[in-house]
Amino acid sequence: VVVTHVSQEGVWVTPVKQMELLNKTMDQLEARRGSFKRVEAAKIHEGRLAVAQFNEDGQLYRCVVDSVQEKGTMVVRYVDYGNTEPLVFGELLELPDDLLTVPPLADYVKVEGVENGKLEVLLDQDGISVLVVQGVGTIFLGNEVFDNAHKGTVPPLPITTLALPPPLVLPLNRHIEGVVVHVSSSSAVWFTPSSLAPLLDELMDQLALLSPSPVPRVEVGQVCTTRFSLDGELYRAVVMEMSEDRVKVLFVDYGNTETKIEEDILDISEDSLNLPAAAISILPARSFNKEQIEEVEKLLCGTKLTVKQAIEGSKEVGRFFIGMKEIIFGEERPKDDTAAVTLSYIERVGIVWVNLLSSLDELDVLMGQLADMVDRLVPDTSVVVGSTVVARYTEDNKLYRATVVEMVDTKVTLLFVDFGNYQECLASSLYALSLELSLERVPAAAIRVKIPGGEEWHDNEEN
Repeated sequence: VVVTHVSQEGVWVTPVKQMELLNKTMDQLEARRGSFKRVEAAKIHEGRLAVAQFNEDGQLYRCVVDSVQEKGTMVVRYVDYGNTEPLVFGELLELPDDLLTVPPLADYVKVEGVENGKLEVLLDQDGISVLVVQGVGTIFLGNEVFDNAHKGTVPPLPITTLALPPPLVLPLNRHIEGVVVHVSSSSAVWFTPSSLAPLLDELMDQLALLSPSPVPRVEVGQVCTTRFSLDGELYRAVVMEMSEDRVKVLFVDYGNTETKIEEDILDISEDSLNLPAAAISILPARSFNKEQIEEVEKLLCGTKLTVKQAIEGSKEVGRFFIGMKEIIFGEERPKDDTAAVTLSYIERVGIVWVNLLSSLDELDVLMGQLADMVDRLVPDTSVVVGSTVVARYTEDNKLYRATVVEMVDTKVTLLFVDFGNYQECLASSLYALSLELSLERVPAAAIRVKIPGGEEWHDNEEN
């Protein structure tokens, strides 16, 4: 990589293979100097892509509006280098359509264990590479780690990205036969349809014959195999969390979790990836607490039953039956109850977007599924207002679900439905969203909240 900017806790880098495209983009901007139209003040908002002249060198650069300040001012980030600069509205220029399709060419890498002043020398260095694990980067000069101690090591081997097929989605308002395989402490019930049972048995027989090796490197979201401590058998799993040398995995075919050490995370063969995760997470219509888990397990586990999914209030919930008689446990879940949330985006004073804390695991799974689509993306050629699509967010270049809320000629304004923020881009840069990840199957994770009395607050930085 080439280090293009050093910030307080990390660096912005551009892969060497992208430098030719970066130089070409800069040449195109300079060639069109004097032809750019100013962006209308009413159309300036966070996430807006544009062109601006950097005051230090007078050159034109692509940028994104990071924040809108008071009195017609803003802060922009130059997306191909990573640095920021305060500007006034009149300095923002329209970005040509053909340059909208070029992804941001600088990526942010958080660096720990290196003094900020020492990072500055990387701006003049050749032979730099970077390895990012869990969002934290390790910088290498040649084969030596660049840190305060200058300890020389060899970079870990890259891992091969493997993914499971898209998860199964149960139809609504139909009784589906199967078995409950796990009841979790988070009040989720894990269910396997009878149609998958023979395929799962065959997969388990195949896994029993294998002796996989530890993976070269462990990452969150990684599909692997590991042995369950209670029976020593090999199971498919996904890495959910990492803390120092501890790794929390989810056994995807049974729904239970376990904490392992890194050496216990084992390779998975491609033949073991053909079957979707056999366990499906169900939010039961009847709630229960941790003290009631054992009682619920006795009622639901170990017997054939049916589950019926339906929309009740604003939630998709499941009810469990033996014959046509519902299995009663816990208490009926309120249709519209209060819930703990985390703030995902501030639209303006008095209006925010939040995610339910109870849905963050599902959101992580969704983001992993979107990331796995990178090699299977298909352009969406029928985009209209209201379309739900897959789009890259300019700040991090990752894939997100979005809804088209405005369309003018070839440009669209997107709402990222799982976080609440907005972005402008070309319609031609959007990709089709698979049925498995549609809003009908996986509801939007972000909820727009109007704060009572917020309309009376002044729209300033303090508020």
